[in-house]
Amino acid sequence: MSMDLGFHVHSEEAVERHGTFDDEMSVIEFLRRVTRMNSLPYDVTVYGLEDFICGANSPRDACEYIHNVLRDHANCLLTENPRVQFVVDDL
Repeated sequence: MSMDLGFHVHSEEAVERHGTFDDEMSVIEFLRRVTRMNSLPYDVTVYGLEDFICGANSPRDACEYIHNVLRDHANCLLTENPRVQFVVDDL
């Protein structure tokens, strides 16, 4: 699979065509690692983003939380330069 560094959102259909990375984790584990500034695999597939947002009492607050975590830890993420693939049901 050929992807640039950074964050990518793929539908289940795209995953069937292109595959996933060997390292996988839930969105909760991903956010926990970013918040704690723990290392991430260079290539990682993250599941559950859509469920995390849609299952929240306020999807808008969930999106804002994710945005804040990524923004507040941008320097750490830029240092590691991971390729993160978020898999969602549909785009």
